[in-house]
Amino acid sequence: MEQLTPQVHKLRDDLAGVQDFLAKELKATLRQSTTSAQAGLENASNLQQLITVLLKTVMDANSQVAFAHEQSLERVGTKTNNEIAVFMATIAAAVASSASLQGEIVSNPPHSVAT
Repeated sequence: MEQLTPQVHKLRDDLAGVQDFLAKELKATLRQSTTSAQAGLENASNLQQLITVLLKTVMDANSQVAFAHEQSLERVGTKTNNEIAVFMATIAAAVASSASLQGEIVSNPPHSVAT
């Protein structure tokens, strides 16, 4: 039994060394994991803020495009109505001129030239 005592003490000391080593490594690994998790959370928060700003920018731009499109449609409609009014006035003048000319032709028939 006396021969085993030094070996048991050595084994106990070796196990204590292994335990210390594992405890230090576990502590370092936990510290690194905590740092990584905190960095990941900070990155996620930054990404969320970036997406919020991007979404607001897109919505603002979409609103501006819709407003510009609406204004363009109104201008096209107004211009088209004006051009149709000019066309109708031209047709009305042509009809009036044609009717007047027809009235003159009817009231003043062409004279035959005697030969």
